[in-house]
Amino acid sequence: MLKSAGYSFLGVAMTYSKPPRTYEEQLAILESRGLVVECRDFALHCLAHCNYYRISAYRFTLAEPGDPDRFLADTTFSTLWAHRSHHAAPEGVSPRK
Repeated sequence: MLKSAGYSFLGVAMTYSKPPRTYEEQLAILESRGLVVECRDFALHCLAHCNYYRISAYRFTLAEPGDPDRFLADTTFSTLWAHRSHHAAPEGVSPRK
């Protein structure tokens, strides 16, 4: 049974009821939106070391016009990762083909 969780922001109680997702589930969400994953190990490592929401925020620059939840055709995880390149990549992480 899902229990709601929450936090306090500026003294206001905030609650949410979305269940936590595993890295595999997070990757599946991105794939269901049309993202091509060339190397699952690389993508899972990135999700484990960089917040899903931080990575997925870059999807807006790679989204279908009028549908921010759908990636442009042939958009790869490596392309998505490169769009967040102003952040340092986790040490020793690079995509393999």
